[in-house]
Amino acid sequence: PSHPQVLLFHPPSMSDLAERIAKRSPAVQLGKLRWERRQGELDHMEVLEPYKVKGSIVMFLTDFDTPSSIIQQFSIMTKLPRLGPAVFKILSPCFPSLTLRGEGGEKGSGKKGEVYTTTTLARLISSIPKAKSGPTEIVIWDIHHLQERFYFEDDVIARLENSMELLVARLDEEVDRNMYSYHSSTKGPKQAIWVRGQPSTAPPPT
Repeated sequence: PSHPQVLLFHPPSMSDLAERIAKRSPAVQLGKLRWERRQGELDHMEVLEPYKVKGSIVMFLTDFDTPSSIIQQFSIMTKLPRLGPAVFKILSPCFPSLTLRGEGGEKGSGKKGEVYTTTTLARLISSIPKAKSGPTEIVIWDIHHLQERFYFEDDVIARLENSMELLVARLDEEVDRNMYSYHSSTKGPKQAIWVRGQPSTAPPPT
């Protein structure tokens, strides 16, 4: 069978975002999981159509903002590399952050008995098996503490990304759309088309 260029898996809480990603990117195909919640037990999970994973670029969109499902997500992230993907990446829109006080600050003033769950999560992710091409890559957006990249061990590559450019581009699109709607309703389609991308001092069309 033919393999998709990118196979994107996700927990149920990230279904909406994953579907929007797939709609905007034709190369992305959503991976299928069976995720059954059982009362008083751990969730039952299964990777459906596992043959699609072998040789593919596989990504997992995490939801670390929901602590109650981290163990289940970790179970899936551990299983996927064992199915033979060429590349395996973890996408993390939200990653828990340490504070300077929690880290002891510059003077090491943190409490001796404090437990830092972010460090524990980084250790768990660092234990994820490698894909065929090498270590797992975790992509983290807008991390608040750059030192967190050093909590991952050598088996995981931490890549930090900034989404501000995407946000600014999206705001520009909204402003452009609103200006078009306004000029289209007040001055006609010809004027509205010209307004797009024109500075306020540019002369209007005749």
